[in-house]
Amino acid sequence: MKNNHEIFECSPCINGRNTIRFVYGVIFMGKILVIEGTDCSGKTTQYEKLCERMKKEGVSFATDSFPDYASESSFLVREYLAGKFGTNPADVDGHTASVFYGVDRYHSYMTKEWGRVYREGGNVLFARYITANLLHQSCKLKTEEEKEQFIQWLYDFEVGTLKIPKEDHVILLKVPFEKIKELKAKRGKTSSGAKDIHEEDEEYLKAAYDTSIWMAERLGWTVIECVDEKGDLRSIEDIHEEVYQVAKGVFGI
Repeated sequence: MKNNHEIFECSPCINGRNTIRFVYGVIFMGKILVIEGTDCSGKTTQYEKLCERMKKEGVSFATDSFPDYASESSFLVREYLAGKFGTNPADVDGHTASVFYGVDRYHSYMTKEWGRVYREGGNVLFARYITANLLHQSCKLKTEEEKEQFIQWLYDFEVGTLKIPKEDHVILLKVPFEKIKELKAKRGKTSSGAKDIHEEDEEYLKAAYDTSIWMAERLGWTVIECVDEKGDLRSIEDIHEEVYQVAKGVFGI
């Protein structure tokens, strides 16, 4: 996914519909919507279509992408994904890897435009966020009890310690794992064109997929089925309409 350090302002960010939230003793006033999904789920496509539509409709929002590969803050993430700490994702504990991503996210929140917009009560849209750690790092754990503990630990760390705002809602794009394997085989290379120890490990990808379904149910995410009854992929536009309806509710469009 390409990096998107942008803000789109068409009206004042501060408005009457945003309510103050207290999380870990921190006041959060903006709204954050996250589009999640495992590899080949189409999250980048749906994220870009939603950005385009909201700009056309005059919706003020900010966005960014994670990891921030252009920043030195993502150094440990890049080393990890390149296999410098081990060529198997399980070689690095999920808590340790989450710290890599969390520090990168902290730098982004404190220095990029979306942080200011959020603190002023504005809308923020992401195609992966803290929630990506929930999927891709807790999948290294074997039991639901361990995953429950990881959820608590992760939010304690990123929201409680780093003071990064918690998301308001998450959309999970669900594509059956067999279809994901088919799409991945057609695509050939990873989305970035670079070696990624996550994307090259099928056992890990299956664990991440299974965890995403469990996590969505556990945390009340909106799940959008991306295949029809026949097992064929739904059209991009058809899926986008569902995504947009969720965004309307979150952002008060």
